[in-house]
Amino acid sequence: MSQKLQDPDTTQRLAEMLGSNVRQLNRAFAQHAKASPQEVWRDMRLQHARWRLLNSKRTVTQIAFECGFADSSHFSRWFKTRYGETPRKYRAKRLAFD
Repeated sequence: MSQKLQDPDTTQRLAEMLGSNVRQLNRAFAQHAKASPQEVWRDMRLQHARWRLLNSKRTVTQIAFECGFADSSHFSRWFKTRYGETPRKYRAKRLAFD
């Protein structure tokens, strides 16, 4: 999953790659990760995007696309939901202390 952050697969495709089916995969994720495969994948993408915001000079739009989000507003909504502030505010606050 971490190798496909920019182009995440569907749950169906992930199950096929693992020699499983969607129901078994969802059950395994629910049991061990307490989330669906897509939620885990999105969280991985958001964590990577957060790292990129602080460790690159890429724009928020570039980071959104590089982390597999359809557009920057979609990325910003999920980022704010997860971290409580927009990507731009997150970057500005953290880099102000450097």
